[in-house]
Amino acid sequence: MQNVAADLAQMLGVERVLWEQEHLLTYGFDGTAALYGEAGCVALPKTTEEVSQVVRYAAKYRIPVVTRGSGTGLSGGSVPVPGFIVLCLVQMDRVLELDPKNLTIHVESGVVTQKVAELADDAGPLYPPDPGSMPKILQQLQQIFRKWPLEGLFEPLGFSRAPSPVDRLVDLISEEICWRS
Repeated sequence: MQNVAADLAQMLGVERVLWEQEHLLTYGFDGTAALYGEAGCVALPKTTEEVSQVVRYAAKYRIPVVTRGSGTGLSGGSVPVPGFIVLCLVQMDRVLELDPKNLTIHVESGVVTQKVAELADDAGPLYPPDPGSMPKILQQLQQIFRKWPLEGLFEPLGFSRAPSPVDRLVDLISEEICWRS
């Protein structure tokens, strides 16, 4: 893989190609705990043209490629096998167009979901919760469920306020986020 890394470094620059063992370890897994693979090298393109160059190079030499973002996937889709080029798209993180009137946003592959949710919030619409953005989920659950009209529903049972499972859910999510931090 040394020759491949050297060729990719000529294309992208040495600072955007990783091939040393200590760097490759972090690109061998995603959010799937049971899966691990060892990348041959990691390419970090910044433009669509650079992605095309890497893919053309890989096709020419019949080197498998696996794409990757931040590694938060839960399906093992970005876990490489030996000899693969990991095409990591995190540096392609520009917002190309935001059109609030038509409720559309055009972003590059490396834009994280949290950024999309923040832009949507600023423009007005609610961006649905996403498991990859846990703090956003917590905030949205709190906004949605705290407004749920349960007042008076449980008074005949002797409760002044419902013993809400939603409150417990929000508490559990808060505890999980704090525990992982």
